[in-house]
Amino acid sequence: MSDAVQAKPSGEISLSGLRLWGREAAFNVQKVLWCLDELGIDDFERIDAGQHHGRNKEPAFLAMNPNGRIPVLQAGDFALWESHAIIRFLCAQHGQGALGAADIRAWAIADQWMDWAATTLYYPTFRTYYIYRARTPKADQDDALVQRMTREVHDILRIAEQQLTRTPYIAGEALTMADFAFGVMVDKWARLDDTGERFPALLRYHGRLAGRRAFERRVARFAPDAV
Repeated sequence: MSDAVQAKPSGEISLSGLRLWGREAAFNVQKVLWCLDELGIDDFERIDAGQHHGRNKEPAFLAMNPNGRIPVLQAGDFALWESHAIIRFLCAQHGQGALGAADIRAWAIADQWMDWAATTLYYPTFRTYYIYRARTPKADQDDALVQRMTREVHDILRIAEQQLTRTPYIAGEALTMADFAFGVMVDKWARLDDTGERFPALLRYHGRLAGRRAFERRVARFAPDAV
């Protein structure tokens, strides 16, 4: 095995002067804000960006994230984009033994569920469902289309339902970085899906998250259609 494969990340990045770019109601920004709160990191500046706030297409922003998307975490000359990459970084540096999981197997399981949430669940199935249900006036929604999209989301959520009959959180017995990725989607789904009672374990999980102060502050207080 090469040295490059064997090498492990080392060192810490100072979070002095930490900035988070992105409007607080944005789906992916909520994940990062919830993570920061759970880690007890409150010494940071949040800068509105994206949608009507603009800024994300300006040269200075594009120098941090050439995609022109939020969120972006900035600490000095270090800038990181993609919400899940930001969460992994924060948990690796500040959450070992807790949200990040000190054991490599536990970390891998949490990482697995983060990727599942981002790929198998979110894109394109949940993203299409969420945007249509949250952004289209209910009177204008096509019932047949809603039923089809709901079935597609349910087909995937059954996997999480099975997992949550065994563990209280998506990756195990305690809150981990995986819950930031998955839990925000569950919150939107639970408040949009009129047939959610078919998933009792998921609803119990949502209730468990709702009991966390950081979740209430950073996620649940926003309506599903908030932008």
